[in-house]
Amino acid sequence: MATSRKSTRGVTGGQCVRYARAVSCQRCGGDVGFLTSGPVCKTCTDHVTRALATWTQHFEACVADRFLSHEEELGLRAFQGQLRLTDADMAPVVPRLMRAKQLTAVLAGHLPNVAVPGVILPVGEIAHYVCGAALVLTTYATEYVRATRGSTVRIARGVSFRTSGTRGHNVTIPSNHTLPGTLVVTNRNVSFYSRQIISLPIAAIASYNYSGNTIEFSWPGRSDDSFFQVGDAEMVAATFFAARTRADQESAPSSSRGSSYDVQPVPVALPAYVDPVRKQREEAAEAARKQQQQAEIDARNAEISARNQKLQAEAAERQRKRREDLVARFGDAIAAKIVAKEVWIGETREMVIETFGHPAEVSEKVMKSKTKRVFKYFPAGGKRFDLKITLDDDEVVGWDR
Repeated sequence: MATSRKSTRGVTGGQCVRYARAVSCQRCGGDVGFLTSGPVCKTCTDHVTRALATWTQHFEACVADRFLSHEEELGLRAFQGQLRLTDADMAPVVPRLMRAKQLTAVLAGHLPNVAVPGVILPVGEIAHYVCGAALVLTTYATEYVRATRGSTVRIARGVSFRTSGTRGHNVTIPSNHTLPGTLVVTNRNVSFYSRQIISLPIAAIASYNYSGNTIEFSWPGRSDDSFFQVGDAEMVAATFFAARTRADQESAPSSSRGSSYDVQPVPVALPAYVDPVRKQREEAAEAARKQQQQAEIDARNAEISARNQKLQAEAAERQRKRREDLVARFGDAIAAKIVAKEVWIGETREMVIETFGHPAEVSEKVMKSKTKRVFKYFPAGGKRFDLKITLDDDEVVGWDR
């Protein structure tokens, strides 16, 4: 047990002398020393540093194929015991180990069911991954660059004659535009929710590439250069791969279905270790952990499903009440147009507000015979709007999309 440092004072020959008691190391029980800060001696600290480096090398070899098998995990645990590393010593590498296990579970087909805040998915569509993202669009603009060419001939002192001509060329200038939003990977689509909703069916995506925090999807007929910036591109790619594999298996005949992730992990040679008692204890603990984890997942999925059903029922009830109110105020035909968000000549101001809500901006001009207003909706940057509706005396006379 480590003892705290204490000091006593004594007088010898008229001088004050301080006596200090050394602190024992928490790992080996040796003397920590007066110049060492902390409860662990320098020898043990150096050992932990070297052992963690050695363990990390074997860990990197195990996850080189992005798949950490159960046998590799047990081997790493055994190697930890051989290196005399405690669970407290492993704290710096635990986040990487947990992420490797999560990535392995996703690649093996164990996709989690998550909720998408503020979004009601169609019946049968299940979200497996949600993250904040930014869609980066690359556009190209062509500019004409002028240039002059010629020569100067001296005729006399202070007098010269210059011949020149203008010759220019077109230059293509790329520019990136970033659109923030939310990226959702479901069992059917890869969707991006922002000012506009972009949905790509996973069956139509031909390939994908990811690097660092960017991921790019390709599909037949694609004509733009765009990619997504996300926090964990590798996890997005793994989730998409597992969802695509599951969709392909569900659409294939039952006799031709294989495993959810046909991967042959690269065998890694670890130091030999045999401890049957410890292995049996770890297997029992792992089985109990998996059972508890599955129970938690089932409970969470049931809670999410109940919440989604409640939200869908509330949304349907609100739509029904709004439709009844519109029919009572304007009639069935006008109510159908308002629900479909249509614009027509003769539509009143009240109907426009019921259709699109209050405008983001209103310009008004009072004339002798009428009052002209322009309702502006959906700002598109600067002074631009995606929809402008013109009203004379509170009746629609035209619009511009």
